[in-house]
Amino acid sequence: MTRRSTSGLPRSAAANAAFWPWVLAIATVAALLLAIHQVVQAAVLEGELLRKNHAAYAEAAWHCNSSRSAILRANCLAKLTVLLEPQADPQSQ
Repeated sequence: MTRRSTSGLPRSAAANAAFWPWVLAIATVAALLLAIHQVVQAAVLEGELLRKNHAAYAEAAWHCNSSRSAILRANCLAKLTVLLEPQADPQSQ
């Protein structure tokens, strides 16, 4: 005779019924961890790109400011400012 669990189902069916919610919970947690990993990785890459851009700007500004001529220095800084202005997005028009 098959032993019955407290729920009235055979033991294997009761164990199987308790197994699937755990599988679903573990899959959900794994999916959330993967999503968090993707977001954090994107933020780290964006921060690295921002740091590199700031370093490149600082180097270019130093180069402009090291010029002997005031006119050349002003022209160089003006070009640097124009290059850093945000461009209009053609998709938004």
